[in-house]
Amino acid sequence: LLKKKTPLNMCYFYAPRGYTMDFSDKKILTEFRNDYYPRIAVTVDMIATGTDVKPIECLLFMRDVRSKNYFEQMLGRATRTLDFEELKRVSPSATERKLGYVVVDAVGVTTSQKNVSRQLERRPYISLKKLILGNLNLHNVTDMGGLFYNCYSLEALDLTAFKNTSKVVYMNHMFWNCSSLKEIDFSSFDLTKVEQIQFMFYECNSLVNATFDYTSKNNISNMNSLFSGCTSLRTVNFNNFNTENVIYMNRMFYNCYNITSLNLNSFNTLNVQRMDEMFYGCSSLNKLYIMNFVGNSLLNIENIFYNVPKIIRIYTNSDFKKYLEKI
Repeated sequence: LLKKKTPLNMCYFYAPRGYTMDFSDKKILTEFRNDYYPRIAVTVDMIATGTDVKPIECLLFMRDVRSKNYFEQMLGRATRTLDFEELKRVSPSATERKLGYVVVDAVGVTTSQKNVSRQLERRPYISLKKLILGNLNLHNVTDMGGLFYNCYSLEALDLTAFKNTSKVVYMNHMFWNCSSLKEIDFSSFDLTKVEQIQFMFYECNSLVNATFDYTSKNNISNMNSLFSGCTSLRTVNFNNFNTENVIYMNRMFYNCYNITSLNLNSFNTLNVQRMDEMFYGCSSLNKLYIMNFVGNSLLNIENIFYNVPKIIRIYTNSDFKKYLEKI
């Protein structure tokens, strides 16, 4: 049993005795995705979200999961389709293409009651409802990841004090499960060196308005699940927001089922490789502006409009229209 630890998660991979494994994050997941060994992953969080391992055919649950969205994402790890040749390369005993998957439920997770606001709580948190910040010295801060993680009572936050963030690289999971937060404005932030903003507002299901009005260049590469689970979201302002370095946009608006219109004309998607499930569950969406979206040979748009109204006005260019026609 080989053990891999990272700052935010833990994962155990099973491989036969004598097998050696490179424990770098990218290497270990690449081997699990493409090779026969390692064969089994016993995981807390590492491959629960944001990881695409298409050959997975069996999910074994040994503990309950209370969050509906989190449980659906766990199931989603096995829902990817895969043709026969690719499946056989990883599982030589395969006799046909991947047609489904098996769930082994040892704890009743498939029948237990789920909620949509709280994630798995590992320790108690203060019920902070309002936070007023003075002048903060952030000159040397590089990591704001998880800064307000699970502050689910926080209703209001003035970010104008967050100046001098020019050295910050990580803002991922920053407001994870701040389920009472109603509005957020990032206009005062310096995002010049920021690279990671994935899961920033994950399950902020009271969030109605969000503003990312930032005109300068940035290094953001990961926007995966940025607003995933923001079920009350109605307005997102991305005026002049630069996305030329972004690779991951998958599940960006997952289950934002109250949003009716999205203007993403400022997005440059030349380097994007994943848009799968980007608008998954946006059941009220009727207008989408994506005039500058660009496709490429690595682009994955699987289920990009799953459970989106059949009648939707999409304003785009002729080149990207070709990619959408493949859906």
